[in-house]
Order: sequence, then C-alpha cells, then structure tokens
Amino acid sequence: MGIDTYAWSAILPSMLGQATGGRVVGVERLDGAKTWVIDADMPGGQAFRVWLRQDDGYPVQLTSSPNQKTPYLDLKVNLSAFDRGIQISVPPRNELDPRYWGTEYNSPIPLDGGTVTIHAAMYDCNGGDRWDDSRSDGYFVLVPFTYTSGAKPLAIDPAVWTLYDTFGHPYPAQLLGSAPKLGAQQVPAGDSRSGDLCFVVPRSQDSLTIVGALPGGLVTHFVGGLRMPDRSG
Repeated sequence: MGIDTYAWSAILPSMLGQATGGRVVGVERLDGAKTWVIDADMPGGQAFRVWLRQDDGYPVQLTSSPNQKTPYLDLKVNLSAFDRGIQISVPPRNELDPRYWGTEYNSPIPLDGGTVTIHAAMYDCNGGDRWDDSRSDGYFVLVPFTYTSGAKPLAIDPAVWTLYDTFGHPYPAQLLGSAPKLGAQQVPAGDSRSGDLCFVVPRSQDSLTIVGALPGGLVTHFVGGLRMPDRSG
C-alpha cells in the first residue's frame, strides 16, 4: 500500500457512485463468486479497477489501474467476505472490558424481592485515621447505593460488589469513609436503605466499572470516565 493511501478513500464502496467512465473489461470468478471486472476513474481522475459481484453488485476487490501502478501508487483491497456469514465465538471474559462481563445497567437493577440503584460516583471517602491521605499512589472513589425492597424484606450483602479498571484488575471495597456506609443488613418490606462503598484506585486508572456477583448472574455499571482529582479538588 502506498504512502498516500488516504487518497484512495474516494474509491471505497460508499463512494463508487461518484466514479466516471466505467467500462466492463471482462468477467472473473473471485473467491467462488462470479464478478464483472470494470475499469473506471475516481472523482479526482485516478483510474482504478473494481470487481463487482454479479449476484448483488457489491465490489469485492479494488485495485489501482493496471496501467498506472507505481511504487507510490499501488493499492489492492479485498472485500470478498463482506455480507457473508461467518462463525464467531465469544472471547474469554479476561479479554473483555468488565462492562461486558454481565448485564449492564444504568437504571435500577432488579433483585429477587426489590431493586438496587447505583448513583453517580464521587471522590473522597473521608478515610480519617485508617488511611494516609497524603499517599500519592491512589485516590478515593465513593460509590453510593440505594436498596429498595418490595413486599418482603430484602437482604443487603456489600461483599458482592467489586470495582474493576478497564483491564479487569479488581479493587475491593475498603473499610473507609464516613456514614452512611453500605453494611450487611435487611431492608424491611416496602422500605429502602442507602449507603456508600469506598474504593482506593491507582491514579493511573480512571475508567472504572462496578461489578455485582448477584444470585441471578453478573451485573455491571460503568462508573466513569472519571476526571482525575487534582489540587483544585
């Protein structure tokens, strides 16, 4: 592919309708499909050759004109697999962003007997004497939750929640922060309880997902795109 490949964007399939001077120069079987071989000119005047699949008219291959190839102007693009069915498999979970490990929610998450809502994350868990706030290796992320029960009491288990960065590194909740903390408890029927979980995250990470290992399966909630804290707060 030549150094000025950006110039060839004009002959991509979405732009072929602007070509001029099209003429059929032959027929050819390409990757098992019958094609028409057509020479034409791109809008800027550069000649090219295209192979159009006869059953649907889709361009399966594009090249620079056989008569105008140079070391700096020689392109071949094969598109024969376009619009053809292929077999794919789901990649291993450790190759996926944690957002896609389970069902992603940006609204109340249904539970057996109620819901849990994850609110916008904040900074500063007020670590107090439990953590040296002057340490530069991490920062605090506070994730607020609200559990709401239905007709029956609803159990809260904070241990099901873990914060992950985009590479799948886990950051468990810390025993930090001021009230209200999210603690293990039971929400009376028809009532709600709110509380926070505090996480300490390396300063190198600011794209985070909270993952819940619930009885019905994994659920995820994208925390951010967080703006890194600085001297202004």
